[in-house]
Amino acid sequence: MGEEWHEAAARELNEELGIADCELTPLGQGSYRDEDVDELGRVWTTVHDGPFEFADGEVLEACFVTVAELLHRLEGDPFVPDSRALVLPFILGNSNSEASLAQS
Repeated sequence: MGEEWHEAAARELNEELGIADCELTPLGQGSYRDEDVDELGRVWTTVHDGPFEFADGEVLEACFVTVAELLHRLEGDPFVPDSRALVLPFILGNSNSEASLAQS
C-alpha cells in the first residue's frame, strides 16, 4: 500500500527471482475474487537471461515453456487461480482465455 505500481513490480521481481535493473513493460491490469482473495493487479513483462535466485521461498518452480507447452501444463499441473485469471489472458492475447481453454 502506498507504493507505485512500477516500483512494486520491480521490487517483487527482485525478491522473487533475484533480478534487478531490467526494463518492465506494462501489459495491462485485471481483478480476481474468490472466497480467499480479492485482488486488483497489473501484469508486466521483461526479458532477462538470468541467473535467477528464488531467495524468498515464494517461487516453487520456474521454467521456460512455449505457449503450447503452457496450455498442456494448465490441463494437469496446479497453478495459483489468481495467476491463471490475471496473467493468462495477456499470454494468450485475449480476455477470455479460461473459456478458450475449456473449449479446447
